[in-house]
Amino acid sequence: NKDAIKTGTYKGQFKDLQPANLVFKFTIDDNKVLKLDITEYGRMEYDLKSRETKYLDERRRQSFIIKDFGSVSWVTKGSADKNIVVRFLPQFSEDDPKKLTYTPLAFSDAVMTDNGGRVWIEGSGAAGEVSGFITPYGTLYLSFIEFQGSKELGTAKDEAITLQLNDKMTVRLRSSKPVIGPGYVAKVYGIYFPERKGPATVTSMTTETLEKQLKGMPSSESRYRN
Repeated sequence: NKDAIKTGTYKGQFKDLQPANLVFKFTIDDNKVLKLDITEYGRMEYDLKSRETKYLDERRRQSFIIKDFGSVSWVTKGSADKNIVVRFLPQFSEDDPKKLTYTPLAFSDAVMTDNGGRVWIEGSGAAGEVSGFITPYGTLYLSFIEFQGSKELGTAKDEAITLQLNDKMTVRLRSSKPVIGPGYVAKVYGIYFPERKGPATVTSMTTETLEKQLKGMPSSESRYRN
């Protein structure tokens, strides 16, 4: 029997390019051979009724034998003259999230989506003690360090930040470059204001500046803390 040691999905959305929709699985078989299975789909859609992701229009699938923990590059067509390359690198790491003292929250060419398939931010980048996201679905302030009024919302690992904003809503930010060093999982703190909606904008600031802004907010604006 083959035991899956890592499974997941990758949905890369880039400006003016077709999305890359991949499902992958790392396994070790009875002969201790490390294997990677990848399937590419034309579409991934989140079903609100079943709360499951549906994979549609299978395009191709392939299996790879991993030797000496080497990487695998998957190439898919983004347009007639451009390719998207997704690199898979097997790595054993400790998944216990750590609280950081100070590390800038930095990301580039990032896409933020929720589990309903909505795109909150696309193609944005920033670097600072706190990152602020004004989106059509609310405003988020995120940091690797705690600040006044914040709470632990999720974790950062490799190129992704995963946030649980409430019992039903999960938000994921995926950067084109790592947001934290390899092998680390970091806690992410923040505040979410679902009522503060606007055109997609990303800013960075210090915790001191943010706390001053929060103090100046009208008292009628309640924070979503669930």
